[in-house]
Amino acid sequence: RGGALMLLNVNKFREVNEALGFDAGDAVLVQIAHRVRACLHDTDSIARWGGDELAVVLENLVRESDALHVAEKILAQFGMPLLLEGREYFASLSIGIAAFPAADANDIDVLIKRADSAMAAAKTWGENKTQLFPSEAVMPPNERFSLKNHLRSALQNGELFLEYQPQIDLVSERMIGVEALVRWRHPVLGRVEPSRFISLAEETGLIVPIGEWVMRTACLQNRAWMDAGLPPLTTAVNVSARQLRHPQLIERILDIIADTGIDAGCLDLEITEGILIDDFAALLPGLAKLRKAGVKISIDDFGTGYSSLGYLAELPADILKMDRSFVSRLGTDAAGRDRSYALARSIVQLAHGLNLKVVAEAVETAEQCADLMAMDCDVAQGYLFDRPLHPDQVGQLLRLQHDGVAHAAAPAIQQALQIA
Repeated sequence: RGGALMLLNVNKFREVNEALGFDAGDAVLVQIAHRVRACLHDTDSIARWGGDELAVVLENLVRESDALHVAEKILAQFGMPLLLEGREYFASLSIGIAAFPAADANDIDVLIKRADSAMAAAKTWGENKTQLFPSEAVMPPNERFSLKNHLRSALQNGELFLEYQPQIDLVSERMIGVEALVRWRHPVLGRVEPSRFISLAEETGLIVPIGEWVMRTACLQNRAWMDAGLPPLTTAVNVSARQLRHPQLIERILDIIADTGIDAGCLDLEITEGILIDDFAALLPGLAKLRKAGVKISIDDFGTGYSSLGYLAELPADILKMDRSFVSRLGTDAAGRDRSYALARSIVQLAHGLNLKVVAEAVETAEQCADLMAMDCDVAQGYLFDRPLHPDQVGQLLRLQHDGVAHAAAPAIQQALQIA
């Protein structure tokens, strides 16, 4: 029978123990375990695996993607706060999954190592993330070592490329921006998913030159669209923790803007909320310098961090990106739907009160879009509108838009209006 082992790490759990004591920490774990248990079948098992970890065994799975679906349900439970001694506490998880049976991984020790490796990879992506250990069909035992070696030459060999996911203004129904997403096509391995190589790039430090290449390439493409007489749009580029800690990052970004001739206002840097919180004081001067130059700053995965909201008053930001964990619970009849809607709406109201725009990510249904429009969310992206596209496809959409042809997202938005 198919199944999966999941390891769930409670992020920054030590802070709870240090601030409130071990009894309070245990109380938090009990509440977390109850929420996880509510997402499982009766045949599944859950246990405390370590000080800040839970282990879950999923049984009777038809396919690996079923385990991912369970993980998404679990993460969706943590958009709402836990109550601890009358105070609200937001918890987030990092989930690693190892599926079985597998060609050489039916031993429990191997499964544990794989789930633990996947969990560690999930943590590098930020809070409330899931990583599935790749199946043996696509991942030989030595792939980690092999991918690291291949990755070192991928940039110089021209194997990396960018795709762009459109961002749609929910009022004008027009494409106003894109998010640049790095991809890797290896001549032998084929297309390598970002979940398999981004964490390796972080570990090896290759994320710095790769990140700089992504930014330069995205800016050159934005300028190319402009030079072709197409309507201007903003290009969002993700900036990793390792890049942000590079001492010359700010100067390099400003140099790229100057070299490519892009309007600084057309560049949007997406920075994960957790990274901002961890290095807030150190990052503030550089971000302020970029924003003064006209660059937009987005807080990515907003709502998944632990920090007081007080940092928003000082942060030089323009955009909040509503995390997918909030969007996924919208537009359904599931229990707690009203509270999920109220929570997402509060994010929009908070952002607007601070003169920030809101971009909702991972919008997949017209019902989700209807809820977002009802709460006056500004911009949305996701499969409902477009998957990540080749630059030429984005150019075609911009050209049609320039000629007065509605974006393909317009029917989805109209449907959402009817639902609302």
